[in-house]
Amino acid sequence: MSTDLPNASRDKFLDAVKQMAAYKPLPLGQDLIKMSWKFLDSVFDYSRLRHASNQTTFPPEDAEEIKANLPKAITALEEGFPMVEKCLRAEELYAVLTYQSALYFLRDDFKDLMDEKSSTVINAWIDEEWLSEYIESWSYPPPYPECKVPDLTGVPESHTWWTNAHRRGEDNQQMKVKVNSA
Repeated sequence: MSTDLPNASRDKFLDAVKQMAAYKPLPLGQDLIKMSWKFLDSVFDYSRLRHASNQTTFPPEDAEEIKANLPKAITALEEGFPMVEKCLRAEELYAVLTYQSALYFLRDDFKDLMDEKSSTVINAWIDEEWLSEYIESWSYPPPYPECKVPDLTGVPESHTWWTNAHRRGEDNQQMKVKVNSA
């Protein structure tokens, strides 16, 4: 792993938080959907890399910036997330799993940098068990997504929706072959 990756991930995350915090509604919300995806992806990537490098605290300047912008970003996400959910399809299983991890990272790693309303919003999404509902509605298995498993380095074992096969880097196509040949 490049030594620049954590800094690039940090910068990408801080930019996404600022963009979400500065969000102004436009017709149809298309920009908000893309911003929400970008935000959740950056939360996932930044958080897993922080875990991989055993970072348990934020540098003071980052903490200050996150604390100033994260509540506004969560407010924008509160508007955008339902649209993101409606756009997800079965072949985007890994996006759903990534977003679930991002929500847990927000709840667990950023709790001291969020206000009470933001924490309530994040906890409500986690409590809704939307991940299970999506997967059940897609009747897994099949269909199996053909995309690659994201890098799970640093994703805690407590994120149990990522299977051991995923953690070994096996995508669902590889698992499908194993199941069908058994």
